[in-house]
Amino acid sequence: MTVNPYYTIALVGFLVVVAVLLVRYVNTTVDAQFRNLARAEDDEAFRKEQLAGLSGRLAGALPLPAGVRPLPGPRSGGWRVLPPMLTIVGIVLLWGGGGGVAREHRTLWLYGGLCALGVAVLLILLTLRQRGRGETARLLLFRADLRRMDGDRAGSAADLRELLRLTPWDDAAWAELSDDLAVSGELPDALAAMAKASSIDPEYDEYYMLQASLAIRLKDFARAREALSDWRRRGGADAGDPRVAVYQAALDLAEGRREEAQAALRAVFPGGDSGKDSGWDFLDGDKALEGVRALFPEGSEKQE
Repeated sequence: MTVNPYYTIALVGFLVVVAVLLVRYVNTTVDAQFRNLARAEDDEAFRKEQLAGLSGRLAGALPLPAGVRPLPGPRSGGWRVLPPMLTIVGIVLLWGGGGGVAREHRTLWLYGGLCALGVAVLLILLTLRQRGRGETARLLLFRADLRRMDGDRAGSAADLRELLRLTPWDDAAWAELSDDLAVSGELPDALAAMAKASSIDPEYDEYYMLQASLAIRLKDFARAREALSDWRRRGGADAGDPRVAVYQAALDLAEGRREEAQAALRAVFPGGDSGKDSGWDFLDGDKALEGVRALFPEGSEKQE
């Protein structure tokens, strides 16, 4: 087999250019969205402008049709590498059929290259068909973030509900929906959304903490105990996370067991001091812990 070095250089150069352009496109799109979010947080006029633009772009796509197919999850997207791989194989085979291999093998290489490129084109068309839904999902998440910054929790929740029809596997979106619903006072729906997030990613400890908080506020003590038990089983207590004890104390207080609450706290705070670092802001921010704060007189004085 005779290899033409000019063919090889041209092929490698073409593939490098395609890869660079693809990476640049993806990074530019993602970076632009993050930059816009950062600017929108401090610039109300810019935020309003972005919201208006997003509403215009989403007007034709919403509401999503009944029975819309969800997007593939991040773990099921390995097939996306097939189009570029098949394109590369097709180009290599066509290059070989064009004179890079022995004459008796050129026909086979040419047919193989055409078949590989044909399958790649088919997969690319299917990908482009799906890309519209992916762009809608990205814009919905962007608008939900902007609406949350603007104080429009109901609007943010509405966008996240539409988004989750396309990405039901997105535990972070379920958690954000739970937060929006909790702020709006829809605690039962918020608890259901947080339980969904936890079922998708059972390794993320904070989901159990938030479930326990919502359940305590709802006075669903059995559900709170279950969340705390799951949290311990997942390693929250074994890892030395004192928040488990804090929420256990909140549950004990809610059920009228003040002495048990103090005992739960003494186990991890022998000196009765919760103000040893700045990581205790959640004591003030979580309504389920309002009574627990009073059990830390020394820590309360230090944090004020």
